[in-house]
Amino acid sequence: ICEAFITEEVYREAVVRGEGFLDSAIIREAVEKGKLKVYHVRTEGMINKILRHGEIHRGEAETIVAAKELDGTAIIDDAEARTVAKVYNVKVAPGCIFLIFRLLKLGRIKADEAEDVIEKLVKSGLYLDPETLLNTYRKIRAYAISEGRGKPNDPNG
Repeated sequence: ICEAFITEEVYREAVVRGEGFLDSAIIREAVEKGKLKVYHVRTEGMINKILRHGEIHRGEAETIVAAKELDGTAIIDDAEARTVAKVYNVKVAPGCIFLIFRLLKLGRIKADEAEDVIEKLVKSGLYLDPETLLNTYRKIRAYAISEGRGKPNDPNG
């Protein structure tokens, strides 16, 4: 399908400093199995330039630069960071929700699993405004129905 990368800083934030959290173990395992590759960003000057934008953190800056260097798509939850990426002509996709829908469309997960993942992410601290959360659940249910699977969590679907 495609290669997936995580920058060194994002790896440090999520796995090293985030040790003990569920996503930390998942990311570490994905790297160990070669499903996710740790990428060393080469253009430090561009990282520093992006960091001048007020609310951008180093992990987001590295992600933007890595996507540019790899001619890929930066998957970023933060709306401001996505806007900055667009300023630098970097393709972006909106984070976790994008990935969940991608996996759903590829048939890698079912609608009920997608809903469970969303619920776990929100419980573990992912902030989604109420409208986005409702729209996400509606789209998952609509996808399940359009695929003839019935409603999520339906044992017959």
